[in-house]
Amino acid sequence: MAPAFYHYSQVSMADDWKGEGPPACRWATRACLVGLLLVAVALGLSLLILAVKFNSEACQNGLQAERRCRNATHLLEDQLTRTQDVLLRVKNQTVSCNRSLVALMADLEKKKSEIQEYQLHIQELQEQTMELRQKLQDSSAELDQLRKQNRFLSQVTTQTNGGSLAPSTLLVTWALVFLGLWATGHNLH
Repeated sequence: MAPAFYHYSQVSMADDWKGEGPPACRWATRACLVGLLLVAVALGLSLLILAVKFNSEACQNGLQAERRCRNATHLLEDQLTRTQDVLLRVKNQTVSCNRSLVALMADLEKKKSEIQEYQLHIQELQEQTMELRQKLQDSSAELDQLRKQNRFLSQVTTQTNGGSLAPSTLLVTWALVFLGLWATGHNLH
């Protein structure tokens, strides 16, 4: 007798369907075919259910919401990029303004110092002007005094000599004028 598996291998599928061959083989083949058919039906139903779900209103709304979110995200990213560019420009302008401000502050301090020096110089000039005015007033007073003395001496000389001036009187007058001018010049220094 031949082995059983050898005998079964001799049976073709067509024979099995016709009912020829061993019954165990027929049942196994039919069970496999039914199982494959069930799997195919299950896969088909699953695909059908997925297709219905994908085409459902909720799924379409979700996809639209996802697209809107993506669009909004892209818009926000673009706005963020533009905002960062503007911020960078503003920072650069701020740095430039700060440099300019530092330079202007240094110039301002320099000008303040120069103004203080000018004010001190003006004050010194005003003090010198006041001193010169005082010396001028003093000199004018002394000149008036010398003129009075000169008139007095002229009158005295005229009365003494009967109207003619003696050389000694002229000498005394000139000596007094010279002493007055010398004293005035001495006070100026």
